[in-house]
Amino acid sequence: MGAFSRSFSLLGESLAVLTDNPKLILLPLVAMILELVLVGVGVGMLWMFSQNEDSRTVPVIVWIASYFLGWFVMIFIQAVLVAAVKEYISGGSPTLGESFKQARGRLAQIVSWTIIAAVVGLILEVLSHAVRRSDNLAIRLAGEIIRAIIGAAWSLMTFFVIPIIVYEGVGGFEAVGKSFSMIKRRWGEAVIGSTSASLIVVVLAILIILIFGIPGGVLIDGGTSAARVLGMTLIGIGVGLGVLLFAAGSALQSIYTTALYEYCKGESPRQIYSEGTLRTAFAVKG
Repeated sequence: MGAFSRSFSLLGESLAVLTDNPKLILLPLVAMILELVLVGVGVGMLWMFSQNEDSRTVPVIVWIASYFLGWFVMIFIQAVLVAAVKEYISGGSPTLGESFKQARGRLAQIVSWTIIAAVVGLILEVLSHAVRRSDNLAIRLAGEIIRAIIGAAWSLMTFFVIPIIVYEGVGGFEAVGKSFSMIKRRWGEAVIGSTSASLIVVVLAILIILIFGIPGGVLIDGGTSAARVLGMTLIGIGVGLGVLLFAAGSALQSIYTTALYEYCKGESPRQIYSEGTLRTAFAVKG
């Protein structure tokens, strides 16, 4: 099975789980709303304290708190999704309340992973910012390539961290070690299925822009009042579809990762994936 056809198989089989549990799509939407609220509160507080020259340290504290809270919200919601998929795989009927309860039971471990992930993310951003400030084009290109390689390696290394935390209840550092060992031991170097599924989401997002965004912008820019209303409507529909696509992609990724984790541990989550799809989800070189 080629990477392209496999990506459709993975997405289709994951979508079947999401169809059975449509409420799971609410979780990424909740995370998005909470993160927007955090950004708004953070920006508002930064502006307020920036008016007072005697409170220069407070904006830094506010920014750090908002940054880590944003990471925590994202990771906690992913843990809730994994808990729900875990219940579904075991034959149960997951509820959001029970899934939140299971994630809260791993709160300390989630916080430890939040700190690790946030610090690594901040280091990568600082590296990227420092590189972009260079006047030398070759240095900028080389720096961005190095950053991309480090980021991709880190993402692969930590692929199973959240399922490990939810299933095994270990802390962030131990979960990273277990995830890296699991990837290296069983399937090698490249997570083809996950990348392909993400690519499909990107393609669909581009289609939304082409179908709704560009025509809407053209109508708003040079049309009559009725055309502007139609353009705004098209853009509104496009934004709504984009948000739903992002939420669905996030939920599908959690479903996919959890099923592969169980398979890697020796289970056979055939309620979600056929064995043939699971066996080809990772490419082993050599």
